[in-house]
Amino acid sequence: MERHAAGARGSASQGLYARASSIAGKMTSESSRGGEGPRPTGARLSFADSAAIVVIVLVFLTQFSAMRGRYLSPDEAFHVWFADSPGLIDVYQGSKATPHPPLFFLLLHIWMWQGRSEVFLRLLPAIFGAAFLWFVYRWSTHLFGRTAGFVTLLLAALSPALPALWSEVRGYSLLLFLSAAGLAEFESAVANDSPARMAASCLALFLAVLTHYAAFFVVLSLAVYAPFRLRNSRSSRKVFVVWAAAQIGIALLYVFLYLSQVRVLQGSQQARETITASLSRGYFHRGQKILSFLGNQSAEILRYLFGSPPIALIALVGALAGVGLLAARRNASAVLLALPPLFGAFAGLLGGYPFVGTRQSLYLLPFVLAAIGVAFSAVAGGRPWVKMTALLLIPFLWKPPAPAGPQSLTFMNAAMEEVRRSAPRRSLIIADLQTGVVLRYYFNREGATDYRLVRLPMWAPDSKTFADEVDRIVRVQRLAVGQRFWVVRIGPEMDADREVLRRFPNASLSSRSFGDLSVMEVRL
Repeated sequence: MERHAAGARGSASQGLYARASSIAGKMTSESSRGGEGPRPTGARLSFADSAAIVVIVLVFLTQFSAMRGRYLSPDEAFHVWFADSPGLIDVYQGSKATPHPPLFFLLLHIWMWQGRSEVFLRLLPAIFGAAFLWFVYRWSTHLFGRTAGFVTLLLAALSPALPALWSEVRGYSLLLFLSAAGLAEFESAVANDSPARMAASCLALFLAVLTHYAAFFVVLSLAVYAPFRLRNSRSSRKVFVVWAAAQIGIALLYVFLYLSQVRVLQGSQQARETITASLSRGYFHRGQKILSFLGNQSAEILRYLFGSPPIALIALVGALAGVGLLAARRNASAVLLALPPLFGAFAGLLGGYPFVGTRQSLYLLPFVLAAIGVAFSAVAGGRPWVKMTALLLIPFLWKPPAPAGPQSLTFMNAAMEEVRRSAPRRSLIIADLQTGVVLRYYFNREGATDYRLVRLPMWAPDSKTFADEVDRIVRVQRLAVGQRFWVVRIGPEMDADREVLRRFPNASLSSRSFGDLSVMEVRL
C-alpha cells in the first residue's frame, strides 16, 4: 500500500490517493493490528523475528541442559513401554489400552530406532516445544501484530508449565506444536488466500487430534471462528472448500477414535477409575455449586500456567482485557480466544473432560497468552519505553529450570547398582506398576533382563494393599524359608516396610533409599 502510494506521487489524483488510504485503513482495522500494519508476504526476517529466534534457541538450550540429569518418570517410562513394540501396528494396537490417541507413541517408536538414552528420548519433545514457541509467535503476530506476538512468545517461554513438557517423554509438547501450527497456517492461508496453506493448517489439526483428546477444544473453537474470518476476508472458493472438506475429515476421525478407543475405555471400569482418580476435582460433582466449581478450577488453571497467585491474577486481568478490547472492536478473533476456556469449563461441568490445573488444560495456553499480548500491545501503543520496561522485568519473572531433585539420574544409577550388588540374577523383584515400567526401561538399558520382575496390577497402591499383593505373590511363587526377594518402590515415604514385616513376622528386612527410590531386601 505504501509503495503504491509513493509510486503514484505526483501522478495520482487526490481521489485515488484517498481511496488507497481508505483501503489500507480498512485492512488495518480488520486485522486489528493496532496500527502496525499487515506483515508483508515474503519479506525478510524482521528484527522481532530474529529476536524471537534468539529467545527460542536460548530457551531450548537452557531446558535441554536441565533435563540431562533426570531419570525417566513412571509416566515417561509408560510411554516408552508402549512405544517399544516390534512394529508400528503393534504400537498402534497397544495404544488403544491408553487414554491417548496413537500419534506420539508411533513417532516415539520411530525415534527410538536412533537411540534409547534418556537424553535422546527427551530431545524429541524438546524439539516440539521449540517449534510450538515459533508457531505461537507466528500466529499471534499474524492476528495482532509484532508487539502482541513477541509478548505472547515471551510469556510462553516464561510459563512455569512449559519446562516440564520440554523434558518429558510425553505428547503434550507435540499437541501444543500442532495446535499452534494449525492456527498459524490458518491465518496465513486467509491472509494469502492460499489453499495449500489451508491444507497445511487442516493437516496440523488432524495430527493434533491424533495426539491428544484436548485438541478437540482447539478444533471446535477454530471451526466456530473460521466462517467469520473467511467471510470477512473474502477468501476464494478454493480456500473455503479445503477448509470445509477438512472439517468433515476431522469429524470422521473423531468418530473412528470413539469407536476404536474411547468406547472401549469407557466400558472398562478399571481403566475409567484409573483415568479419573487423580483428576476427579476437574469434574463437577453433585452437591457442588456451579460458580464455586468454575471459580476454583479457573484459579487452579491460572496458577498452573503462571505460577504464583499474584501473577495468575494479573494474567487473568490481562486476558480478560485483551478479549474485551477485541470484542469492543467487533473483531472475530475475540471469539477464537474466548471459546476454548468456555468449552473446557462446559466439558468439566458435563463430566466429559477435566477442567483442572494440570497438563490436561495446556490447550488453553496459546489463547490466554495471546489475549494478554493484545492487552499489552494496546497499553504500550507507540511508547517504546513501556515495551523496554517490560523487557527489563523479564529476568525478575523468569525462573530457571528446577534441579533434578528426587528424580536425579544419580539416584537411579545408585539404586540399579544396589540391585546388581545384592540381588543375584533370576532373583524375584516385586514392584507396583509405576515402578515396574521404570525398572523395565533401566533393566533393558543395562542388559539385566534375566531378573524375575513382577509388576503389581495397581499403579500406585497404598502400603496395606501393596503388602497384601507382595504376600500373594510370595505364596504363588512358593518361596521357602531362607529364600530372598526384593521390593523396589518409587514415590514418597510410606509404611511399606512395616506392612511387609507384618505379613512375614519371621523375616529379616533391610532397606535403602535413593531419593524417592527405595530398595528393600526381604529374607524369609
